[in-house]
Amino acid sequence: MAIQTHNTAQAVEAEMTNYQRNLVDTCFEEGNCDSAISLLDNLCHPPTKPCPAHIRNVVYIALHPPPSAEDDHRVSRMDSIPSSPSKFAARHPGASHSPTVSASEAAQRLLKAYASTNSPGSLLRALPGYGLSDLQGLGSLLPDICVGDDDSDSETARLSRRIQDAKNCWGILCEGFVRSDAPGSEVVVNSARSSRRGQRGDMSDREGSPSDVPAPVGPHAWPVLAWLLTVFEKDEAISVASGQPRYSPMLLSQIPSSRSASSSRWDIEAPLNIAFYSLEQRGRSNLGIRLLALLINLTGTIFVDATMILNAVCTRTMRLTATTLRTLFDYLPSSLTTNRFMVSLCKLCLAGTSCNTTARKAKPRAAPRPLPARQRPDAAADAAVKEETTAVKQETISRALPSPPAVEIVQLLTSPYKAIPPDVAGQLKYHLIFSFAALQAQLPLDSQDSTWQLMLDNGELSRILNGVFANETDPGVVEDIRAIAGVPGSAR
Repeated sequence: MAIQTHNTAQAVEAEMTNYQRNLVDTCFEEGNCDSAISLLDNLCHPPTKPCPAHIRNVVYIALHPPPSAEDDHRVSRMDSIPSSPSKFAARHPGASHSPTVSASEAAQRLLKAYASTNSPGSLLRALPGYGLSDLQGLGSLLPDICVGDDDSDSETARLSRRIQDAKNCWGILCEGFVRSDAPGSEVVVNSARSSRRGQRGDMSDREGSPSDVPAPVGPHAWPVLAWLLTVFEKDEAISVASGQPRYSPMLLSQIPSSRSASSSRWDIEAPLNIAFYSLEQRGRSNLGIRLLALLINLTGTIFVDATMILNAVCTRTMRLTATTLRTLFDYLPSSLTTNRFMVSLCKLCLAGTSCNTTARKAKPRAAPRPLPARQRPDAAADAAVKEETTAVKQETISRALPSPPAVEIVQLLTSPYKAIPPDVAGQLKYHLIFSFAALQAQLPLDSQDSTWQLMLDNGELSRILNGVFANETDPGVVEDIRAIAGVPGSAR
């Protein structure tokens, strides 16, 4: 599959004219965020490419928390002292330009409209990231972040410049990245952390406790996270329409470049923190699942180190409860790439806790960063691999995680696991066999595991599964196991 132009399916977007941009800038400079957003919304049809500075303004307003009751009371007390408008603005300038609740809601709606009408590249060029210039065939998809493109004097523009100073888009979602502009608002984040400490008990009040670390997603950043996921998913759809595997180059641009000669990216700690944090938040688990699905799809390409990503996901997966684990695994979309990843993930989680191993294995974790070829003794071999990889890149960008043989799957199913709770082990075993069966059904006949088919035909698989899941009481799991074993009358 040859690399093709990624944006061939994307409609042409006209750049904003100077007149349009000046109109929007004037509204922001006057502190009228609602009118600025309304103007930008009118420019969505037909689609106009918003300038990066305006996108950052909109994102900043969408992230902006509403004023708290304490903020309102504090401003109200200052308003009780008669003063001229100029003296009031001098005493607390942030209050006069703080985005209103209606402006924040309008900004969130505008971001949704942008995701529908504009290309992912035209939107993500406004946000910080690591670019794509080091990845062959992708360098032209995303220009460098437009720094210095904002000559506006508005308060909103000044505050939103923090966005382009962040390392990546994940950083702008962090708790406390955008605070209320009301006077005395510096206590907002600290009070939020104090509240969490109070809920966790006195032990968490110690300096350096986990509660002192800002949450990876602030309480008002969820709509912006949802918008980013929608943009990345649209980017995936463009890849598929272009004849490529389902993956998002824009998401790749939010993963740090590798220092190794292979150029495969692997450091997904920031998005993984967000994904697994979302899984633990009531009503937000779908966002975590969507983000994990996007990251898993990257493992089907040559642009990431799938093994290191697998290890990183495994480490966090082993910390989940059985209930959260089931939610995650049940709602991940079923695809060839996802099923390959799920088989490898369940295998890795189970293999590290099996009582049959001669020595207890350490919990899987990401391997250390690869050294440059000149620092390794097999530099010549690495050079040959790099040359071969370059040749492969000219032909295809697809890469598949290797699937374990059916014999190894059976060994994992029948091994005892005392190092993890039984309900967690049960979930891992169930999703291991479920994903392996789905994978075999998706593969061409000449790529399917012959032993698997033999066990299906002679009834051995049915006997094994009946023994492993003899105590299972969930009707859905029981029905799935019967379907996998080929029991007559059962249906998926």
